Amino acid sequence: MAAVVVAGSALAACSLPPAPKDSVQTGSRAVAARVVADDPSFSAASAKRPRFFPCQGLSGCARESADAGPAYPGVEIPPAVDGEVDYSAEFVIYLVGARFVEADLVGGNVVVKVTERPSGFQMVKLDARDLATIGTPTFSFEESSRTICSSSWGGCG
Repeated sequence: MAAVVVAGSALAACSLPPAPKDSVQTGSRAVAARVVADDPSFSAASAKRPRFFPCQGLSGCARESADAGPAYPGVEIPPAVDGEVDYSAEFVIYLVGARFVEADLVGGNVVVKVTERPSGFQMVKLDARDLATIGTPTFSFEESSRTICSSSWGGCG
């Protein structure tokens, strides 16, 4: 099995585990997720997209365009990281100035728990199998049960 070294840790290059069962206590379902890129020195002020940006599909998750240039100028991302995402079964969230903690699906809302930080960039891949029946989900980004912002695929923050 191949491995990718990201931010000092080895990550296995394999698919995500099966989606967990519903939680009886909360009515929510944990969304399998993994940080595939982390650049703690990225300057949050240089981002050209919202701080919290969920995306789907290779074109929707492009970090650069011919018209606008790079969305995250200067971010350090391992070259093979895009190959780790199966866009037919996974989606991506870009986080600027935050660290990913976990994600839960509550009805049609994906609750993404983060820890805010003054700088940094993370690319997180998440299992999209449960989103197929939702249509257009809402994403809520939270720290310590406090909602930072909410959006659909357009991002926020």
